[in-house]
Amino acid sequence: MEKRSPGMLLLLSLCTCGIYLAFWYRWFYKDMKALTGSTPTGMSWFIDLCITLLTAGVWGIYVDFQMSKKLYQYEVENNLPQPNDTMTDVLMLGVAAYLTGYVTNFISSAMHQSQMNRIVEKRGSSVF
Repeated sequence: MEKRSPGMLLLLSLCTCGIYLAFWYRWFYKDMKALTGSTPTGMSWFIDLCITLLTAGVWGIYVDFQMSKKLYQYEVENNLPQPNDTMTDVLMLGVAAYLTGYVTNFISSAMHQSQMNRIVEKRGSSVF
C-alpha cells in the first residue's frame, strides 16, 4: 500500500473530467482488499464501475458509503479511532453530486484517500 496525495487526486480528477478517478478506484480497491480482506461491496472495482454507470451514479453513492464504513470498522477493530464523520459527509457529497456535476465525488474520494493515508501512517508499512 502506498500513500497518495488527496490534492493530486482532486487535481487529476478535475483535469481528466473524472477518468483518473476510475484508475484511482482500482488502486484503492486493491489497497482496501489488502487492508481489510475484501472490497467495499465484495465485487471487483470494474463490476462496481459498470453498475455505477448503469445506475447513473446511484450505485457509486452506495460504494462510497461502504468504503467509509469499511475504513471506519478497520480503524475501530485496530484501535485507530477517529471521529465517524466521514460516512455522513460522503453520503451527503454523493447525493450532492447530482447538483454539482459529480464534482463532489472527487471530494469524497479525496476524503477516503486521506483516511487511508492516516491508517497507513498509524499502522506503519510493516503491517502491509
